[in-house]
Amino acid sequence: MLQKIGGSFVFPQNLQVEAPAAWPLRKSVPVVVANAISLIALSLLMFRLQAPFTYFSYDGTFILSTVKTQAEWVPGMATFFMDFLRGIGGLSFPIDTQAIPGFLLGPFGGTGNWLPAVSATWFACEFAVAVLLLGRVIGFSLSATLMAAWLGLLGALPYVILTPFIERLWGNPHLLSTISFSGIALALFVPIGRVPRAQSLACGVGIFVSLTYLTIAFPLMLPIYAPILVFFGAVCVIAASTRAEVSWKLGTVAAISVPYLACFGVWLAGLMLYSKLTYFLTDMAPSPVTWTWPSLLLEKPAVRPAGVCFYGIALLGGVVAAFRATPLRPFALGYLAFNGLLWAVTAVLILTGVEWRGGPPGGYFDMMIYPLHALFAANLVYLSASHIAKRLQHGRHLAVIAGTAAIFLIPWGTVAFWTPPSQSQWRTYLAFPWPPQRTPIVDFLEHHIALHPGEPFRGRVVNVAGSRFVEAELPNAPMINQHYYDALTAYYVGNDHREYGFWYYDIPTLEETSPSTSPFFHVLMSRLLNPKGAWFFRVHEWVSAFDADVLGQLGVKYVLTEQPLPARTPVVQMDVGASRTQYLYELADPNISGRAATKVAVVGNAADAVARLRAVGHDLRDEAVLFEPLPEGPLAPVRNNRLTVERGFLTLSADADGRALLVLPLEFSRCLTFDWSKSGQAPPLTLRANLDQTAILFSGHVEGRIALRYRPLSNPACRLRDMLDAARVDLGSVPR
Repeated sequence: MLQKIGGSFVFPQNLQVEAPAAWPLRKSVPVVVANAISLIALSLLMFRLQAPFTYFSYDGTFILSTVKTQAEWVPGMATFFMDFLRGIGGLSFPIDTQAIPGFLLGPFGGTGNWLPAVSATWFACEFAVAVLLLGRVIGFSLSATLMAAWLGLLGALPYVILTPFIERLWGNPHLLSTISFSGIALALFVPIGRVPRAQSLACGVGIFVSLTYLTIAFPLMLPIYAPILVFFGAVCVIAASTRAEVSWKLGTVAAISVPYLACFGVWLAGLMLYSKLTYFLTDMAPSPVTWTWPSLLLEKPAVRPAGVCFYGIALLGGVVAAFRATPLRPFALGYLAFNGLLWAVTAVLILTGVEWRGGPPGGYFDMMIYPLHALFAANLVYLSASHIAKRLQHGRHLAVIAGTAAIFLIPWGTVAFWTPPSQSQWRTYLAFPWPPQRTPIVDFLEHHIALHPGEPFRGRVVNVAGSRFVEAELPNAPMINQHYYDALTAYYVGNDHREYGFWYYDIPTLEETSPSTSPFFHVLMSRLLNPKGAWFFRVHEWVSAFDADVLGQLGVKYVLTEQPLPARTPVVQMDVGASRTQYLYELADPNISGRAATKVAVVGNAADAVARLRAVGHDLRDEAVLFEPLPEGPLAPVRNNRLTVERGFLTLSADADGRALLVLPLEFSRCLTFDWSKSGQAPPLTLRANLDQTAILFSGHVEGRIALRYRPLSNPACRLRDMLDAARVDLGSVPR
């Protein structure tokens, strides 16, 4: 049994510890290299053959469109810029795809079938490396570790369709990068204090580099991977064999935490706290907690029974390891404790009847330990095979060779049994195809409003269709209906006509899908452009109610509907399927380059601002709703106003005979920077207008650059200043 000495668990001196079976170094290197070559070749082949299915459904097409748009419109890495393709120019989607090697390599093959094939292959390799490092450091045998890498990948990525174990990673293979680098950081933490000082220091540096990469590339995943690292880091500290090892590990944590928080603390706080969930959690659609909540492997047991079996085998492997006197025992106990904690939380939520809103389910935490599931499952299989091998007449050596060959060769069975996807598979799994196809509506919008660097902004499109498509599980959540409607549209015409199908062709939309959506923008969308009391989802801001005045003020020039609008003539009409038609309408005189407000209404809080914007007879074209009064004096009309789109910023120029207030179709934020090259006697003043629009108060002539850059070490507190704005106007009190 383990003995506790000085707060740490150690093995007694007289205990015979069964060391993991290991290949000699000169034999293990060729085995690892051969498996690596096999993995790369198999992945490139299968993901290219199944390229349309490599990134599954909506999630996959969404992230691929983000890769394309960020490469074209977001300059540089480690910075989130203004995204003028989505919403009204808020923060770009908070995954920095230009910092992710898989997405940097993928576009070398174009944005067609090689983008998903190359990128998914890279993520598969990252996962294999993480499993290999983590498994060997913890104490798994090389054979079991290699088996775990193959098992985890074959179960999660589309080497076969359906993926046997888990669906969420099929649609989001880039999440393997988060899982992998978290595993690598944990693998580097285990030997600290056990190896020579220089190696311990190198491991500490490696952990800091891994965390820096995760923070820059996947900042909003921090609340998911950080608890995993903290929990299993604590397991490593508890399992330390000496006081010196404990001191080294705790010292490393302190040495990493100080510079990490100095570099990223304020920036991350603003990114995560300035969110609609902070203020409007009750706006989010409720999700009942069931007994499948603790693990994504249990998400669809009737569809993926292999996932349930895999989960059970992994837990059983953890139990077996926990009862054996090997170096795996402390980690096995920690693994079982973590799973037990997830089940305990699930039981509490079910028994108390709490409905989950906003945040990711518990299965996402379980997803982060997917390498451990694979390792303990593979180890159980390996131990069972070894037990059988000992009883073979020709001994264990021959069985090990055969087992190693099987690990190498079995995955290639996916090629032997591969057949072209059937029509039913296309219908079921390719509702949102990549790349999106051209349609008459896309061609028209691309010609009239697509963004081009150095050219004027020409307006946005919004899709209000689909809110009554089917009887949804939540009738007052129109976005569920719209999502089903988009799937049908994309299936029949090859384009969703709402988000990625427009972004791919550089057509800007009012719709925004982002975890970092401004809560001010959410108020505009939820209170003015959706039915009263409608429920929303954590990342989506869509429109389901037509209001020409509000839409025009937000820069919308074209509106897509599924039903004819009275007294309006569509500019394009297109059949979708056998019995559905879409209509594209043009709005008259939208706010494209800014509107001059000649009147101002000053309100004290956000609720009053919404009431004023809703008021019957309120003229959005002429009046601006402000939270602060302007100096006394008339406001003049504006002429020659021009708003030009560039890669990462806008340029504005305008003239006025006197003092003028120009309200732009641009979201207001304290993260905006203004570089005025020409202005009147007094520098222009920027204000928040109409809840979430940028207004410029100037005299005579103004010309300059408007940019939004949100960096860890440059203006990192700007979103916290946005939160102060929200507090001053009592944003969270706006009624539904």
